[in-house]
Amino acid sequence: MFLFYLLIFPFDFSILSFDFSIFYFFTTTDLNQIKQITVETNSLPKGSHKIFEQINKYNSDLKKYKNILEKMNGDYYSEVLKIKKTKKKYIQNFIKNSFISYN
Repeated sequence: MFLFYLLIFPFDFSILSFDFSIFYFFTTTDLNQIKQITVETNSLPKGSHKIFEQINKYNSDLKKYKNILEKMNGDYYSEVLKIKKTKKKYIQNFIKNSFISYN
């Protein structure tokens, strides 16, 4: 609302106090872009703000699932490595024992 008031009454110095380090004077292209954004925002259907809330919720859920998958992935690879090591030891022992029994 303050930005809207600033755009409508930019030279009312008795009501607004300007700090020129923060505010700058808008050019006509800036004003047109702000008006376009306002029109696009106001043209959204009712309840569209829920979409933005859902996007934030989706992103937080995505981070949670990503963390869970990373943990599961680490557990999976550790299990796979254990299985590979046991298979390798089994094969090595089998080959070793088979050569010993034939000799």
